[in-house]
Amino acid sequence: MITVSKEDYLKAIAEAEAEGETVISAMLAHWLTVIRPAVTAALNRLKKDRMVAIKSDGRVQLTSQGWQTLRVPRSRLRVRSVF
Repeated sequence: MITVSKEDYLKAIAEAEAEGETVISAMLAHWLTVIRPAVTAALNRLKKDRMVAIKSDGRVQLTSQGWQTLRVPRSRLRVRSVF
């Protein structure tokens, strides 16, 4: 199950990639107006869930699982969390 927070991170990464940006945790912290430790914790959870890959130089990329997760409509996600 995906939380709204995870979905927000995935969307931010996808948008940055689409704009040709190099995605790093500092950029995500700025975009999402959160502190860097929160980004690090979120990215570690997403990595554990195999939704992102974190390169040795700190670049963050969505995996195929991350892209597939974004294809599920948000309304369906909320219905699942209720039941």
